[in-house]
Amino acid sequence: MPTMNVLYDPNWEAVHDHHAAERERLGKLLFGDKCDCLTGAAAAEAQAEFDRHHLECLLTFKTQHETVQEYARWLFSIWTAGGPRPEVDYEALRSVEEARDLYNRLVTEAEEAKHAERASLPVGQPPALRAFEGEGMVRCWRHFTPGELRSCGAASLAGTRTLMTSHRLAGVWHVCFMQDGTYPGKSVINAVEILAMLVYREARAEAAACRALRPGWVGWLGRLVPDWMQPGAVRPSSFRFYTHLPPVRPLREEFDRVELRFAAGQFMGPKWRGYRHIPQAVAAARGEVPLGRTARVRWLTGETVPDAYNWDGSPWAGWPGPGATPSR
Repeated sequence: MPTMNVLYDPNWEAVHDHHAAERERLGKLLFGDKCDCLTGAAAAEAQAEFDRHHLECLLTFKTQHETVQEYARWLFSIWTAGGPRPEVDYEALRSVEEARDLYNRLVTEAEEAKHAERASLPVGQPPALRAFEGEGMVRCWRHFTPGELRSCGAASLAGTRTLMTSHRLAGVWHVCFMQDGTYPGKSVINAVEILAMLVYREARAEAAACRALRPGWVGWLGRLVPDWMQPGAVRPSSFRFYTHLPPVRPLREEFDRVELRFAAGQFMGPKWRGYRHIPQAVAAARGEVPLGRTARVRWLTGETVPDAYNWDGSPWAGWPGPGATPSR
């Protein structure tokens, strides 16, 4: 059954024509040949009136249809994203706002899909790169807080959110940081040497903690102990770092090896070397999105651990402390 449009105005056409005429009159004053005659407060007042009449004209698009379904069918008839129009369940719509939101979301998705098709790297294993294929990879969202970035010398008031893909191969960790285009904080490009340092510190701390907690166990197992827990196994040379920029408008996709120099206890001097192909495992991360506060996966082992921060960087008040199981 159709849903009545509560915004419907049977006089919408007269309302539109009135505001359109006023908009045209003010437009001539503001932008016409004699626009120099308006200055200061008079120009600002005319601009405000022009904007108001323009908005009223646009609002009549929502008031000219008696039902929500009529409005939605008209709206989707002017589909602007190109390609076939999507299938829409018009009867399920309950307001013109819901119909407009659905239209905007589907247009955005269609335009992003078209851009991704044009701007994505070909999927395939780059020559001479053995990492990110086969087994043993861990992928997890990480939010590096402003405090963590500052602990490595970054003058940052914002954190960094990234999807990490790590692969332990032949004694070397290959760690890729994917840029999250929806996060307003520091980009992985601008923070890569800091992220590399934090990852390196985490690996050293984890290996040291394992050996300290179970020295007898480690000694007894000997060569059966994972190689990264062996003394001296975690070194700067044990890491290779990469960045991944997904094809988010207007940027093209990039997958790069980041060469870093380790000196004075820090990674520094990043140099990017781009690949013309992207491994399947890294490309598969394109569509993953963080879902608010969630369990975090330890990139070293794949173990799930609680995350003490919300994704906006604020502390999660409900975190009961280390060792607790995160609520779902």
